[in-house]
Amino acid sequence: LSDNAVKYGEIAQHLHDAFREGGSGIGATWPHAEILGLPALVPPLLRIDYIWHSDDFRTVNAFTAPQRGSDHYPVVATLALRRVD
Repeated sequence: LSDNAVKYGEIAQHLHDAFREGGSGIGATWPHAEILGLPALVPPLLRIDYIWHSDDFRTVNAFTAPQRGSDHYPVVATLALRRVD
């Protein structure tokens, strides 16, 4: 699911994209060249993994992590519960 896709827009009408709110850069998560046997110079090119949250939370920060084990890089976010007045 690209963030340019119609479905992304439909989801974004109801939920917040944590990386878009608290991350920097493009947040590309695929492909993980090493796992797929591609040349190491091939960077992740597509942003297709997301953390969605409701209005009850706010994004403190978000980033893609360098862990191995999948053909996707993980998205990591710190969320905080919004104050209830």
